[in-house]
Amino acid sequence: MQNIPKHISIVGWLHIALNLTTIGIAIFFGASFDATYLPLAIVIFSIPGVIAGVGLIKCRPWARILGIVMSIFNLFTFPHGTVIGVYSMIVLFDQEAVRLLNGSPTACGGSLS
Repeated sequence: MQNIPKHISIVGWLHIALNLTTIGIAIFFGASFDATYLPLAIVIFSIPGVIAGVGLIKCRPWARILGIVMSIFNLFTFPHGTVIGVYSMIVLFDQEAVRLLNGSPTACGGSLS
């Protein structure tokens, strides 16, 4: 796969977008239907996806593992989560991605801050 730093950034933004959308929907339906526990559980399980996305954008080494775990969970949310999960795993299991994310944060375009 070519241009892995760009793909890592795309995966990060996809995780952020998918999980923030999920949080928004959970909050909306939780308020609309006076539900409490299910929307709260959805929000709690979506927060790590947002954290993984931010970590991937900043090229943090821990974000690769968290991104893979969240991608596995995303596989079960058909159809969007499945597509994002498969794409994320293809990118995050790529040997160049492993090398970049385990190296310097500036190696894949991330910043040190």
